Amino acid sequence: MHLIETMSASTGLKIDKPFIQTEEIDLPKKPYITFHPEHNKGTRRLYTKWVEVVKNLTGYDLVQIGNRDGVKYEDYGVNTDYLEKININELAYLIKHAELHLGYDSFPIHLASYFNVKIVGLWSLYTSHSYPYFSDPNSYIMLEPDYDKLGLKPSYNDNDKFRLIDKIKPSDIVDSVNRLMKKC
Repeated sequence: MHLIETMSASTGLKIDKPFIQTEEIDLPKKPYITFHPEHNKGTRRLYTKWVEVVKNLTGYDLVQIGNRDGVKYEDYGVNTDYLEKININELAYLIKHAELHLGYDSFPIHLASYFNVKIVGLWSLYTSHSYPYFSDPNSYIMLEPDYDKLGLKPSYNDNDKFRLIDKIKPSDIVDSVNRLMKKC
């Protein structure tokens, strides 16, 4: 059961599509992918192999959103013009017009779901309870560690000592983006 369904069952509230006000901003000139690599709350969602992913995502314009994580992605061709410069309503507008959203389980993924934007998401927990609820199932790919192969369970602690999210291969992320963008 999805988290939204659990909350609905326990509160008696009907599930309905949420609403967010967008605020228009100037968008990149070419089609783009929003890219959200930074996470500042523990290690469970901190993927340390983003540079390898970005280096292998050729032919796409990536626009980094969120906060800086100490990596200069602009050195790899990533557009950082919107980084730490837009509010939540402008972020919604930027994601609404993206071709795809790439990042870890976070608010921007659920914004992309709301706008039915394609998604490649990294999860360090089971995806069955927190997938992009409002998306068409064919428009997203959720990647998570192979827990059975690792002999581990998901870490529900914000500080994951096993670094489970790093068990997702960069090539799997690149392949997933290419598949959804129909480039393979």
